[in-house]
Amino acid sequence: WENPETTNGDRIIFMWSEKRAERDKKTRADILAKIEKKLTARATPKRFIGNSNYRQYLRGFDDGKVEWNHDAIKDAEKSDGFFPITNNNQDLPPE
Repeated sequence: WENPETTNGDRIIFMWSEKRAERDKKTRADILAKIEKKLTARATPKRFIGNSNYRQYLRGFDDGKVEWNHDAIKDAEKSDGFFPITNNNQDLPPE
């Protein structure tokens, strides 16, 4: 797994933090709880369209039947705790 470079030659190093992972998990749980509340209230698709945090976990906007996008939720769980750091010093080793 190699670190990607930006267009100007900087390196992007991905870090992981347990504290960040816990925060990401809690944030997602809060968002999912708000979505669940709106779904239970039989909200129209318009109630979700304006909020990108909601849209990423839902599907079915085109046909008017909004439902959970379980694949997107699982994908979001995989990135918990990861964050990028940009480095322009090419002399430093990636480790």
